[in-house]
Amino acid sequence: MRRPFPGGACFWSHCLSSGPHRIPRNDRGRVYRMVSLTNTKVVFVVQQQSLGCGMFPSHMPHRTSLLMLLLVVCAAPSFAVISEPTWTAEQRTRIDALERAVVRRDGMWCVDTPSFRCRSEIDARFTAELACYLDLVQVRAIALLSLGPAPDPSPCQVTVYADRQRYQRAVGRRVQSRGQFDWDFSAPPAERFSVSTFVVRPEERSFARFYRPILNHEVGHWLLQSRAGARRIPNLVNEGVATFLQSWDMFAVEPGRTAKRREFARELERAVRAKALPSIAQLAVADPWDVDGFGSATAIRYACAESFIGFLAESTEEAHGFLATLVSAAISGGDVLPLVSGNGSGWETRWRDQLAQAYAPAVSGAAAGQGPTIVSSGD
Repeated sequence: MRRPFPGGACFWSHCLSSGPHRIPRNDRGRVYRMVSLTNTKVVFVVQQQSLGCGMFPSHMPHRTSLLMLLLVVCAAPSFAVISEPTWTAEQRTRIDALERAVVRRDGMWCVDTPSFRCRSEIDARFTAELACYLDLVQVRAIALLSLGPAPDPSPCQVTVYADRQRYQRAVGRRVQSRGQFDWDFSAPPAERFSVSTFVVRPEERSFARFYRPILNHEVGHWLLQSRAGARRIPNLVNEGVATFLQSWDMFAVEPGRTAKRREFARELERAVRAKALPSIAQLAVADPWDVDGFGSATAIRYACAESFIGFLAESTEEAHGFLATLVSAAISGGDVLPLVSGNGSGWETRWRDQLAQAYAPAVSGAAAGQGPTIVSSGD
């Protein structure tokens, strides 16, 4: 029997309604869902769902356990206006070729690349640009994270719906999300991974104005999960990487952030000033991720995971090498605690020094706050 893997979901948006739910898990058939929204609230949901049960609870065998984690925390302000993509001449030529290859199928404009099955309800040009952009995100994210080939080469289906209502009907519930990543390891390869999102404003029907950070985030989750298989990815890496990628400008000559901001900048600053940062070792083993009913302490966990991953990615070549090692361990099922407690402790000290200088200039680096020390029991 395969070990159950707790899937995840990260919501970034106004949450019009939320509450505790229980979703059944059946080890013989599982769908995992990761949902992302934008703007002022974050909801984190871990959900495991029986293939035959839809979205509703039902009686399950005694081996089945129930798991649903729900987070509502304040996040950073919404993204600034999306800049126009700066396609190269080569990319424009490829987009033209992809547009000619687009076909209409089941009310969708569709085109495939080796890694993505792209669909949209917009038009052929939008779908072609979507396909080219997804390939760009994949190449740059793989380079950043030093990822090897995925053992599961299944393509990811990416669908952009014309509006929220169509999106909600497709995902099966009135969730107030901007995007969703699903994976189902019992499905055929062509249906194993999928990302869904939608157009919010009329101007987003032009891909130049579409909210591309949501694609960065969801593709980040897919890149990790397609290499981890059914293994659990520690949230330090899974959410840290996806949230970091979300603020990337993929069109920059040297990939970097779209702005000097982080998703949880306010939470991070408050934690630094209060000397309340948890240790990276604590985050490496945090399970469940929620420690306070998804209140301020959990928001700080998100802030630290994203900030630490970003520090490693944007620091020295040596730091980047440690990030690659950390990601490799996380997706291969290895224990990341000895890693972050060993060589990683030095990087954590430097990260804390940087935060102290950025957010609390009058505080020494060591005073940025050291969370509880975690001692491995050796189990």
